[in-house]
Amino acid sequence: MNQLLLNGNPINFPLSPESQFHEMLTYLKRQIDPNSALISSIRIDGNEIPNTEDQALGTTPVSHFELIEIFTTHPKEVADETLYDLIEFSKALENLATTAAQNVSKTDFMVHFNRLLEGITTFTEAVSGVKRVLKLGLFNSIQLLESNLLSILREVLQAHEQRNTIALAQLISEDLQENLRNWRNTGLPSLIRSRDS
Repeated sequence: MNQLLLNGNPINFPLSPESQFHEMLTYLKRQIDPNSALISSIRIDGNEIPNTEDQALGTTPVSHFELIEIFTTHPKEVADETLYDLIEFSKALENLATTAAQNVSKTDFMVHFNRLLEGITTFTEAVSGVKRVLKLGLFNSIQLLESNLLSILREVLQAHEQRNTIALAQLISEDLQENLRNWRNTGLPSLIRSRDS
């Protein structure tokens, strides 16, 4: 590696040239205060590296690269972007719910069901992260949406365990989708407004 840049500024890398890519990232993450900056993108030799690819590069020695550029952003900026992304993501979750409900009696239901559950997990973790980063207080409307979602998921899992496909399809296609619409139409916009106030 001939050069390592952090937000366009050269920095010293105290590890050897044969250090692995993941060691360099670990070192940098320790140097960056997570309350003021997060790694937002990485470019190697001018090419942006997708988040999934940085693991694939993990054992590659940094000496294989001419230039590594690391860019950071403030966590609040990431949280702001996430709020808007969650609006779109809730639409994608609704589509996943529709597909899962339509396939509840079919052999590939579990594929759709698992995608839906993984998506909801990602959604709820993102909402929690945004609230934490933006230091948003308690909102009755958000708490209500969260508890409603949790209640629906419990009922969905219970219907699934009982192999009650009619109840399962109804819970996914009606209750869950309504909750996701409420997040998109009221919950997420209220978080955006509270961030602005």
